[in-house]
Amino acid sequence: MGVTYLITGFSLDRRVLDRLGLPPERFRCADLIAAEPREKLPHYALRMADALGFSPGDAVGGLSFGGMVALEIARQCRASRLLMLASCTHPRFIRPAFRASGRLTPWIPDAALHALFKNVPALLRLLGMHTSKNAAFLREVMASFPAALIRQLPGMMLDWEGCEPAVPYAALHCDRDWLIRPPLHLSELTLLPGKSHLLSVSHAEATRNFLLQREKS
Repeated sequence: MGVTYLITGFSLDRRVLDRLGLPPERFRCADLIAAEPREKLPHYALRMADALGFSPGDAVGGLSFGGMVALEIARQCRASRLLMLASCTHPRFIRPAFRASGRLTPWIPDAALHALFKNVPALLRLLGMHTSKNAAFLREVMASFPAALIRQLPGMMLDWEGCEPAVPYAALHCDRDWLIRPPLHLSELTLLPGKSHLLSVSHAEATRNFLLQREKS
């Protein structure tokens, strides 16, 4: 029986998925890999599948950008199932302000990038999306994300041509997600109330239950 590989999102690492406490014999959580110069997302996804040790018949999923990578792995590598968390099928679902700011990251100094990302969780806490404890956890995670990936991944994401699920799938999203609009055209979409984007942190129990229930259904 295959396993389900779960890929973390932009500015995050596998800790945001490990904290769900999923059965390790069924789920394997993974960090994003380094990107090659001017790499396109479909090629990045193939290298990610190779790094995971992904085999046809395994399931794949991901959070946010990791869900986009998972979509491409599912399409190209004959996955048995796809699980999307706060993700989308095309960059048009990314809210306009963040599409615009994503184009600026190659020109922002490293120190400024790290200062920006490590302070995002505090803003999310002030907006009521995370507890103080979760915001402190996210600050630690986001402060350690490689600056090279902060520069490379937004352009890769925004230049992506997108794709629709090519295998059986299920998607989980907040109905007013502040970063990525929910892809309402997906028939197998479950909506949670709220504006949060990082579901595995803000809605840990609901996310865990979703993954356990939808992994094989």
